[in-house]
Amino acid sequence: MPVLLVTGETSADPAKPYAEVVARALPNAHVVVLDGQEHVADVLEPKFFASRVLPFLTNTRDGDGR
Repeated sequence: MPVLLVTGETSADPAKPYAEVVARALPNAHVVVLDGQEHVADVLEPKFFASRVLPFLTNTRDGDGR
């Protein structure tokens, strides 16, 4: 199952460092770091957020989420 982990580059979320750890533990996981964004990029910059997430959601035919 493809998995996308999304974090903001400037996020203060204490779980942020674990995104890479989780990605390494899952065979089809990918991490997207939203440049210049905080924890709530989906609320503050929805178009930017969508531009980084929608390709993953609409192109999973090959099974790797890209």
